[in-house]
Amino acid sequence: MDIVHSGFDKLEVSFSGAVPLSVRLRLHEAKERAAASGMPEFIDLNGVPVWVKDKGASGGYEFVFDTGPEGEMWAFKNDDDPEKWNFRCVVSAVRCAVDGWEGVRDRLRGQLKAWRVRRPAGQREASLARIDYAVDFMSDGFVPDPMRVVCHWKSDPCEREFTTTIDDVRWRRGVPTSVTIGKLPGRQVQIYDKTKEVAASQKVERQRELWGFCPVKGQRVWRVEVRAGKDLLTRAKIRTFEDAEERLGTLLGECLEKVRLVTDVDVSNISRAKTVPEWVEVRRIVSEAIPNADGAVDMSRVVEGRRADLGDVYRKQIIGCAVAYAHTTGRDAADFLKVMPGEIEADIKAAFATDRSALLDKFRRASARLKFTDDPPVTEPNGGSFNGDGAASWAGALHRMRPGYSATCTA
Repeated sequence: MDIVHSGFDKLEVSFSGAVPLSVRLRLHEAKERAAASGMPEFIDLNGVPVWVKDKGASGGYEFVFDTGPEGEMWAFKNDDDPEKWNFRCVVSAVRCAVDGWEGVRDRLRGQLKAWRVRRPAGQREASLARIDYAVDFMSDGFVPDPMRVVCHWKSDPCEREFTTTIDDVRWRRGVPTSVTIGKLPGRQVQIYDKTKEVAASQKVERQRELWGFCPVKGQRVWRVEVRAGKDLLTRAKIRTFEDAEERLGTLLGECLEKVRLVTDVDVSNISRAKTVPEWVEVRRIVSEAIPNADGAVDMSRVVEGRRADLGDVYRKQIIGCAVAYAHTTGRDAADFLKVMPGEIEADIKAAFATDRSALLDKFRRASARLKFTDDPPVTEPNGGSFNGDGAASWAGALHRMRPGYSATCTA
C-alpha cells in the first residue's frame, strides 16, 4: 500500500458579524455589472481579489463571489447586524491541500479582517458546517467490494439519522468503482476510483501536482473520503476551529470504526470480522487529521497545472471549431490541412487591423476572468480605501443612503 496524498478535501463554515456598508455597496455594483455582462465581475475587495457572481444564493445571501477555483466561495447577506451569521464560506479541495488546516483557518480570518468584519465581544466567530478528509492510496488487488462493507445498522433512536446503509454503488465492467455509505448532514464515507474521476474532470495536470506523479495506464489511485456533516459535528460538539483541533481526529477515526471494509463477512459475529489492512491504515491517518494537516503542495505548481489544463481545453476547442467551420465551407480534410491554418491566421491579423480596440478589450476581459491563474496574494487591509472601477459611483450612492439602511443596496 502506497499513500500518495492525504488531507482535508473540503470545508464549509459560517461566520458571524457584519461588514461596513461601503463593502456591500462595492459588491452590489459588481453584481450589477456581472448581470449586465453575463460573466463574473472581477474586483479588488480591500486587497482580496474576488469574482462577483450575478446572482445570490438561497438562505438570504444576496452576494456570492469566489477567490478563484483554487480558493474559496463566499456568500454574504446584506445585513448590518453583527450578531447574525451573515457569511458562509466553502473552501476548495486544492486550497485545503496547499494551505493545510492552520493555513486555511488563518487565511479566512485574514480575509474577514481585510473586509473589516465587526462582531460584539464574546460573540462566537465560526460555526463549522462540513468537514471532508480524504486519503488517496495505491494498493495491488484492492477492490471496494460493497458486499464486504460492514455498517452499524442498529442505533439508539436519538441517533437514528446516523444509521448507516450503502446508499450508492457504481460499477464499470463488473468492478465496483464507487461505494457510498451514509448521507449528509450526518456521516458519509465514500470509497472510489480517483483516477477515473480525475480523467473525467480534465484535471490531470493539477492532480499531478497534488500526487507528485501521473498514473500510467492500469494504475489506480483509490480514495477513501470521510465527510462529517453539520448534524454529526453538532452531536460531537465540534462547532469552532478550536473544537475541531481538539476532537476532530477522534470523530473521523470513529467514523471508520462504524463503517469498515472487511476481508470476509462469512463469520458468526460480524463485529469481529477482520478489517482489510488498507482500511486500518486509512483509519490511522484520519485519526491524526489535525497534526498531519500541514500544507504539502506548492500553490505556484498547482496554478501551473491549472493553466496547463485550461490551455489544453482551449486548444482542443480551437481545433474542433476549425474542423466544424471547414465543414460549413464545403472543404474536405485535405483542404482543411492546406488552407484553414492560413485562413485563420489571416482572419486574426485582419481583426487586429480593422478593430484593434475590440480585440484588446477581449484580452482585458480574458485576463480578468482568468486572473486566478496568476494566484494573486491576499494583502492586509488598505486603510479602508478601495481601488478599481466604480469608486466614484459607489461613493455617491453611499452619500445618498440613509443611516441604518440594511435591507437592500440600491445605487
